[in-house]
Amino acid sequence: GKDMLKYLKNGKISAFVSDVFWDEPAKEDYEIEMLKLDNVMITPHLGAQTREAQKRIAIMTADNIINEW
Repeated sequence: GKDMLKYLKNGKISAFVSDVFWDEPAKEDYEIEMLKLDNVMITPHLGAQTREAQKRIAIMTADNIINEW
């Protein structure tokens, strides 16, 4: 957390992208500061919300149901 902010600010790490965060919503000062950086992108747990991912999940679910019967 705090080290990530330090490295993002000093350029040792060029960017940070994630669909999760340490606290949700962010509450620590370093988290809030990190969210304001141009080289940080946090999505609200939407990484698996593509058509392709949802299709794979549906197929896996159906296969699990079939294989359990």
